[in-house]
Amino acid sequence: MPPIAVACSSKNHLQTATSISPLQVPVRKMEDVHGRSGLAFPMTLVVMQGLILVIWTMYGSYAPDAEGTAPSPSSSSYTATTLYQSWLGVHIMMLFGFGNLMTFMHRHGYSASGYTFLVTCLGLQWCVIMYAFWHGLIGEGKLRGPTLDMTMLFQGDFGVAAVLISFGALIGKISPTQLMVLCFLEIIVYAASEAFVSEVLRAEDVGGSMVIHTFGSP
Repeated sequence: MPPIAVACSSKNHLQTATSISPLQVPVRKMEDVHGRSGLAFPMTLVVMQGLILVIWTMYGSYAPDAEGTAPSPSSSSYTATTLYQSWLGVHIMMLFGFGNLMTFMHRHGYSASGYTFLVTCLGLQWCVIMYAFWHGLIGEGKLRGPTLDMTMLFQGDFGVAAVLISFGALIGKISPTQLMVLCFLEIIVYAASEAFVSEVLRAEDVGGSMVIHTFGSP
C-alpha cells in the first residue's frame, strides 16, 4: 500500500476513535454473568422477601421491651433506649462503612454501595429468623419463632457483616442474583455455626473474630 494511502487510513481511524464520546458507550440490559434475562434478579428478590414476610407474619413476635408491655422500670439491665445508640453505630457501619470501603473501584463504586444497602436490608431480616431457629433447635431442642428486640437487631447486623465480608472478595465476580442467593444461604450456615459455637462449645467469641470475620472470609 502506498505511503499516502496508509497515512489517510490512519487519519480516518484516528478521527473515528476521537469522535466517540465516553458517554456514548452502549448500555447493556441487566444480565447476570451467564447471560440470562434480567428478570432473574427481581424475581429472586421478591421470592426471598415474600418468604421472610410470611415467616414473620406467622411466627414472629415482639419482645416485652419492644412491645411496651414490660413492667416499668424494666427488669432488664439493658433497655431498648440504652442499646439503641450502640446498635445505631453498628448498623451505620453495615450501611456506609462496608459500602464506602469498596467505592474506590472504578467499575463497581456505585454497585458496592447499592448492593451493601440491599444485603443489609434483606440479610438482617433473614438472620433474625435463622438466629431464633438454630438457637431454639440446638440450645433448646425445639423450634421457635423470631422475637424482635434490640439484641436481635444486633445479631442480625452481625450476620450481615459476615455476608459483606464475603461480598468484598466477590464484588465484580458474581451477579446480583448470585449475591442474593449467597446472602440467603450464607446466613443459614452462619446462624447454625454461631449457635453451635455458643450453645455447644460454650465459647466466648468477643468481637466475632471466629463466627463473623473468619467465617465470612472465603
